[in-house]
Amino acid sequence: MKGTLGRPDAASGDVRYWSTTLDQVEPSDTCPRLIAQQLGVAYKPDATYKLAVIDKDIAKEKADAETFIPTFENLSSYIESKLPNKPENPDHIRQVMTPEYQAEYRKLIEGMGNAEWRNEDARAVYLFGKGLEADQVQVFEARMKIQIRTGANQYFLGNGLTMRIPANVTGHSGDRDRFAHGHHTGVGFVL
Repeated sequence: MKGTLGRPDAASGDVRYWSTTLDQVEPSDTCPRLIAQQLGVAYKPDATYKLAVIDKDIAKEKADAETFIPTFENLSSYIESKLPNKPENPDHIRQVMTPEYQAEYRKLIEGMGNAEWRNEDARAVYLFGKGLEADQVQVFEARMKIQIRTGANQYFLGNGLTMRIPANVTGHSGDRDRFAHGHHTGVGFVL
């Protein structure tokens, strides 16, 4: 298989992806369902999955890739300094990248339907119905933009570990997360 990792950003060409270390997923062998549970990703039985093994030193050399442990602090720093099309208000970034806001965000996200995911107006109606004020909706939208732009979803713990899905699968915290971004989309890999 040849291709790129992550979805290239249309404007910058940057590619962002989440990963973990090989020793973390090794117990799941190549089972997509078990790996998805470990990595805090919703498993879709009809999807096609590929497992890529990446040498981070080669990725750095070939794609100018930077890898870091995605804590609230580290991801906030990346968002503020390097993320294209980030939330406009830096105060919103700092406000939503906390354990307290993450818990609130998770509850709000888990109640959303398909229409709310796709349509900002439908999402606003949903959020107002949950008792949020207009300024709180703007803060939520900043966090939603961070999820869309980085992949830090409602299961993001902000401590360098991923939340297992479901949370009762062998404990609450799962594997060690790694967040990587590179500046070239043409880095090929072969599996």
